Amino acid sequence: MSYARRRRHRSATKAANAIAAALLIAVTSISLSHAETLVAADRDWSDEQGWQIYWNAQNEGCFAERLQADGTLMLLGMFGKDNRLAIGFRNGKLGFAKKDKRYDLNLRFDGRDSWTNGMSHQDFGGGPFLLGVYGNAAKFRASIAKAGKLTIGLGKNHLAEVSLKGSSAAFKAVDECREAMRNGSDAPAVADKVDGAAVAEADRLANAAIKLDEAGNYAAAEPLYRRALAIHEKALGPE
Repeated sequence: MSYARRRRHRSATKAANAIAAALLIAVTSISLSHAETLVAADRDWSDEQGWQIYWNAQNEGCFAERLQADGTLMLLGMFGKDNRLAIGFRNGKLGFAKKDKRYDLNLRFDGRDSWTNGMSHQDFGGGPFLLGVYGNAAKFRASIAKAGKLTIGLGKNHLAEVSLKGSSAAFKAVDECREAMRNGSDAPAVADKVDGAAVAEADRLANAAIKLDEAGNYAAAEPLYRRALAIHEKALGPE
């Protein structure tokens, strides 16, 4: 193989690998956003700035969940006829939590506003997590919605630091979800927003590209990867 051909070969290989990685991230993000939820998701509602919004019939409420970079799964929600606020989380630091025991946690918003709130051990089938339920919590909800970061601690122990980016939009979607579902009106579901045929075509192209990639035909794989990624971004959004 000539020097020029080797350079083109290496360039095509790098491009194909980069596009394949981007496509994998996109597909993985979609899978994560619709993973098993802390509270049963009887119906998906929408995705708002990384928050998955869904309806839970048993509690007559809608909840918002977001997976953090460190693996913490954060939950916010409004439920019940008396419009209670729910806030909870799960990560690998909750091994101390005992069933039916309540813990007074310190919640700090952007390192300033501080609330001491009780949370208890819960497990609805998706794994144990800590959950707090609060009535007449308009000020508490406002603190959550306007903050960028939440730090959760128990005594001197640091339990989580989570991003609240998009929580204001998430709460708005939660309110819309509750009103629509409780009134029996038609509600937009996540699946309804996705062009299934386009995603299937993107998957077909990606699979074809992978076979070419594995066979070492990087130049032929690259345009298929690019096309698959473009279709995914159009159908599912750039994020």
